[in-house]
Amino acid sequence: MLNVFYCEILKLKKSFLIWLMIFLIFGLNLTYFLTRINDSVLGWNAYILNTEMILFSFLGIILFFIATGHIICREYTEKTVSILYTYPISRIKIFIGKCLAIVFIILLIYTLNFLFVFGGGILLLKESVTSEILLLHLKMNLYSIIFQTILVPIWVLISSISKSTPLCAILASVIAGSNVLLLSFENLQKYSPFMLPFIPLATAVKTGEINITSNNILLAACTFLFAIILCLGYYLKTDIY
Repeated sequence: MLNVFYCEILKLKKSFLIWLMIFLIFGLNLTYFLTRINDSVLGWNAYILNTEMILFSFLGIILFFIATGHIICREYTEKTVSILYTYPISRIKIFIGKCLAIVFIILLIYTLNFLFVFGGGILLLKESVTSEILLLHLKMNLYSIIFQTILVPIWVLISSISKSTPLCAILASVIAGSNVLLLSFENLQKYSPFMLPFIPLATAVKTGEINITSNNILLAACTFLFAIILCLGYYLKTDIY
């Protein structure tokens, strides 16, 4: 399992996709920094929340779904899947190893975004960052990472069935577009598993603190368990060649 994870990381190092994702996150923060450079009344929370909203609500969906499609579908497009599943390692371990690689990408992108945001804020804003602001947004990112991780089995399942990275990109855009629409319908957000990564930010904006409800946890648990069961059933029962 760890060998599969390590192999995927080595592949990602040589892939244009991971560098493109890093460039997009850096470009997003740089663009926002340059457009706000003359804003003398901008505060920390307003500065941070804008880029976090973009990542949490729709950009993360697109990036991580496409990354999953790249990891899973590449085995089919490069015709290495028949070799992969002849190794003396179970399909479940291969599945877990690939999921860990996707989680690694999520952690990497969130970490870089966090560093870029606070680095830009230190350069741009006149007020000093407080420990309260730092801890609030650190917790917000951690909760969002957990919810993004919960969605990983869904991306893996769709990618495994479709075997097409372009199709994954189209579906990612559709889901991200639906999330954008749901931003205007607060009452409907709690019913969509794809809005879960945005919930920590939404509650923090509304109440000043992160408020994860039992309904959010139930939706996350049901989504994860349902997706995992389908994934394991697919990997164990389906002819993946």
